Amino acid sequence: MKRKMMPGTLVRGLVLVGGLTVASAAPAGDPVNLLANAGFEQEAAWTCSGAASLRNRWNNHDGGRYNAALLGTWATQGTEGVIEQGGIPVTAGVAYRASAWVYKDLGWHPMAQWLRVAFYDREGRVLKEHRTEFEVPNKREWQEVVGLALAPSNAVTASVGLGAHGISPFGALTIDDLSFSEVRSIGKKE
Repeated sequence: MKRKMMPGTLVRGLVLVGGLTVASAAPAGDPVNLLANAGFEQEAAWTCSGAASLRNRWNNHDGGRYNAALLGTWATQGTEGVIEQGGIPVTAGVAYRASAWVYKDLGWHPMAQWLRVAFYDREGRVLKEHRTEFEVPNKREWQEVVGLALAPSNAVTASVGLGAHGISPFGALTIDDLSFSEVRSIGKKE
């Protein structure tokens, strides 16, 4: 009996994205990260809104000096927050892997948090949005969050963001070392 798999299902390193099965790991060699300033070390490329903060100087994943964060309501910036980078050139019909390293303070408990990839046409209209909601275990260690997305046939740019809403009064979600790269196709869905 054949099982029907939902898009985004991870099975032994393979993920179903659109009509393709793609490897969850990047091709041989280091993948090209299409994001600028992925570790927040410069004052460039990222925007933030609401309860989000860029270039914080605490608890880094990569040994650098800065990170981004979504902050609890203790920061008096509201109950929603987003960091985002847009204008990323993409190739239509290609699968992409977005990832971020996150560190959850014990007091951090939003209603929802997500990694988002959106694709745009030449006029800047949203063609498709892939939103991967995630939970971070109550561990005091860095966790990688991963989302996969297939660029529509007329996509020319993308944006990558991480956000939360229904933010709790305490804690923060620290964010570092984001990546957005092409993933090689290894077969068609049967």
